[in-house]
Amino acid sequence: MKRRNLILAVAAVCLLQCASIKTAMAYFSVSIRSEGHTEVKFSEHTEIKEDFDSWTKKLIVSYDGDDNGQVYVRARGFAPEEMTLTYSGDRWTDGGDGYWYYDGYIGNTEDTKATTVLNVEINNVPADAKAGDSFNVVVIYETTPVQYDSDGSMIAAAEADWNTEVKIND
Repeated sequence: MKRRNLILAVAAVCLLQCASIKTAMAYFSVSIRSEGHTEVKFSEHTEIKEDFDSWTKKLIVSYDGDDNGQVYVRARGFAPEEMTLTYSGDRWTDGGDGYWYYDGYIGNTEDTKATTVLNVEINNVPADAKAGDSFNVVVIYETTPVQYDSDGSMIAAAEADWNTEVKIND
């Protein structure tokens, strides 16, 4: 009788353990794929315009505010691991941190309304790529208010504090 009770107790423990293992395996085997596009805007004052030509994204960041704001701009791209990105453009400089910085600022005056074109060339495209194939190259940009040193001189965009919060007047 004792042996039978012992066997039933061991079987109950094993059954409980098996039930919890199934849940854990399901947790680690779940995979979700999503597609789409979401634009996140913290300020209504800047926007990015993208054009695509012969495996090159052409980007311009423009300022559309009517206040006296002036902001620095930086941008970077993200591509699948097998592809690399090459950047070029007048007045754009590699910051060495993955971002390309626009030399100067954009603001509300006619000559500062937009950056020059930043070309993001997509390299190592599969040789068998054809119309209808898809992959994603995401380009982001960030802005921060123009900043000045203790002498009142404007500092370079790559030297700016990119953690500075932009204050928006409602």
